[in-house]
Amino acid sequence: MSFAKEWLKSIGEESSTVTAEECRFCHTQSVPEDMEIEIMTDGYSISKMEGCPT
Repeated sequence: MSFAKEWLKSIGEESSTVTAEECRFCHTQSVPEDMEIEIMTDGYSISKMEGCPT
């Protein structure tokens, strides 16, 4: 949950509510190099899905 809250804050949505219901592991796939670097640097990566704020 802390990663989700940190990410929401980074996009100006820190007042948004996030629970385990919104954070689900959906699927696996190979990741592009920039995402791999983000994971190695930040410890996580979040991909915006349809309907996600910009």
